[in-house]
Amino acid sequence: MKARLRALIEEALRRAVAEGELPEGEFPPVALEYPPEERFGDYATNLALVLAPRFKLPPREVATRLLKHLEGDDFLARVEVAGPGFVNFFLKD
Repeated sequence: MKARLRALIEEALRRAVAEGELPEGEFPPVALEYPPEERFGDYATNLALVLAPRFKLPPREVATRLLKHLEGDDFLARVEVAGPGFVNFFLKD
């Protein structure tokens, strides 16, 4: 599941760059973690926090722009931006 979710995020990042929402550049690997509490979803990434300094944008803005390009999420119940810029993923049952 992590590989599938990671690929979905990487594709959203490519789309955001292609549409001019985010600048081009080399990107770090997408890190996915299990959130400390169930209410924060099934998986979370801090990618927006990592990319924000490179893009000279607030982390929440990076996360929001990234999520606009998230497609093919048939296995996701919902995705949300939380805290300073974490992205939380909730899987369908």
